[in-house]
Amino acid sequence: MRIRWHEWTVVPDFHEFGHGVHFHDIEKNRDCSLVAFLDSYEWLHGNPPEVVINCIKPDAITTQKVLDAMKVKVEQLVRSKNIPADMITHRIRAIANG
Repeated sequence: MRIRWHEWTVVPDFHEFGHGVHFHDIEKNRDCSLVAFLDSYEWLHGNPPEVVINCIKPDAITTQKVLDAMKVKVEQLVRSKNIPADMITHRIRAIANG
């Protein structure tokens, strides 16, 4: 399974998403803490050739180092077919929306 990260040009409001997993940086203001979104659960139930995860570009708070640590952990969880939950790194909280 190939995992592809897609950077948002504009970060959407996380309330607009459907089923999937939200990833939030706990160091950011709650209203703008969304840093990534894994849409749907097809990766969990099937074996899709590709899984696309949307994320922000690095910024002054959520640096490239923070995003890289998150990406490593998320990719491990997706490949092992485990739904990410609560704190997956020291800065990133995963919230499953199902």
